[in-house]
Amino acid sequence: GFMAKDETGKWRFTSLLAEARAAGFEFPEEIWHVAATPAGIVFVAARQMLRWRDGRFELWTLPCAPRLFAHMLAGELIVHQPGAGLLQVGPDGPHLVKTAAELPEGLILWAVALPESNDPAPAGALKTFLAGTNDGVYRLGPGTVELLPELSAAIAGQLPTCAVLLDDATLALGTYQRGILIATLEDGRPSRFLDRRPGLPDDRVNHLLADAHGQLWARLSVGLARVGAAQQGCLVGQR
Repeated sequence: GFMAKDETGKWRFTSLLAEARAAGFEFPEEIWHVAATPAGIVFVAARQMLRWRDGRFELWTLPCAPRLFAHMLAGELIVHQPGAGLLQVGPDGPHLVKTAAELPEGLILWAVALPESNDPAPAGALKTFLAGTNDGVYRLGPGTVELLPELSAAIAGQLPTCAVLLDDATLALGTYQRGILIATLEDGRPSRFLDRRPGLPDDRVNHLLADAHGQLWARLSVGLARVGAAQQGCLVGQR
């Protein structure tokens, strides 16, 4: 559903369950990702994808196991369909941009667009980006898959969950075992872990966000933490 203000200025929730059922959505199925794209609002479930546009849903069924993994890359929604490959969701729906054979083995748990460079990819096509699985970190480009060995070794066994660029030269990678790993983009080398020892309230990181003021926010299992310039964890909220 969605939230919108009514005539009194109060926020009201409008359910779209009936419209989803009418489009053929299979209940019960969990929604894992929601993305606002130029072509509409996309809801990504385990094996189905819905797009709300012009007052109705479009539906795509994408068989896979265990589920679909969706990521935003520089305003473009990409979806990893295990066993099939990487899909880019455009105005006409999802289309295959990388086959399973062109991807590293394993589930793509996170993806981060790299800063603009002399990338030869044409307009609208996916440019070079970083992607992570449970076992490694890779730089994926047009026809290329490059393993970053030092960064991959650093996150081995740490259950990586998410990543975000702090600036054009620095990557923050969240894990479920060791907090946040800071790494340099140029050489793909790990710099340091931010975990309980330097002050992060919890080592289990579910999501990371870098705001416009250079602050890094981490959604932890115990609440919300802000990591400032000194890169020390500060508990902001807990439930």
